[in-house]
Amino acid sequence: MSEARPWQPMPQGPSQPRRWPAWRWPAWRWVALLALCFGLPQPGFGFGIGIHPTTVEVALRPGGQHRQVLTVGNLNPDKSLALTVGLADWSLDEDQQLQLRPPGVSPKSAADWVRFSPATLKLAPGESQRIVVEIRVPVEVDGPGDYRVGVLVSPVLPSPEERQKSPSGVWSRVQVSSLFYVTIPPAKPDAAVVDARWRRSPEGTPEAVISIHNRGNSHSRIVGELQLLDAQGKVALRQPINRVVLEGQTGRLVSPLSVGWRDLASGAYRLGLELEDYEGQIPLDVASMPVLELPWLDLDVSPPDIP
Repeated sequence: MSEARPWQPMPQGPSQPRRWPAWRWPAWRWVALLALCFGLPQPGFGFGIGIHPTTVEVALRPGGQHRQVLTVGNLNPDKSLALTVGLADWSLDEDQQLQLRPPGVSPKSAADWVRFSPATLKLAPGESQRIVVEIRVPVEVDGPGDYRVGVLVSPVLPSPEERQKSPSGVWSRVQVSSLFYVTIPPAKPDAAVVDARWRRSPEGTPEAVISIHNRGNSHSRIVGELQLLDAQGKVALRQPINRVVLEGQTGRLVSPLSVGWRDLASGAYRLGLELEDYEGQIPLDVASMPVLELPWLDLDVSPPDIP
């Protein structure tokens, strides 16, 4: 059994093949990366359980192998945990919400390629334990591209008798997960902005709604910034945005404007986007970018989308 130790997230796994050279990043990319970390679905922490890393990206050829070590921690200061480990297929919906399915049911599932140990964990308060995940890609696969699987960690549910002792009589099975992308080459994203518009949020403030379609056979991990451009084309406001769009899917990014927009002078401001992924700049496949007219009239009730 793996050694139990005080909870401390481990460094990222060894196989992270697609990276930008960080020393060349402008400041806005660092800001966007931080937003990405906090803006994505966070599968790694929940109700006193932590798992690290929360995302693993590895490129393997048919017949290739990869070993990944995960660390699971008990974040409760005074409660021991009994946990089980399992697998699931996963995807993201249009609004980037995590969707879990039984392992092996998705066309591009990597569940059959994965073995892990141990299958159960017992952690004292503040302790952690390692899970070793082995990926073995078969010699023959159903074509190149992304294959996905999630490693789930769940508390062991009490017996029915113990559940009845709960004040509410109800127990929920909380799960945390580490999401794996196994990419079989040749594979790459092919993302483009296919729609952009302004709309009024329920709070009455302007927000940009941007649709990004990925025609490639690998996920697009997008970072960048939203801009408001004045009549002279100068950037009057900028803020980081981020998105992961899975292969063959269209993702919707909703970005409310930061508080600085209220200080802008009256006039028309065009939406600008500077977005990149592993393959470079994301093109804008739209006829024209929408214009925001200021001053903006706050309303208590949200009207239909503004064209």
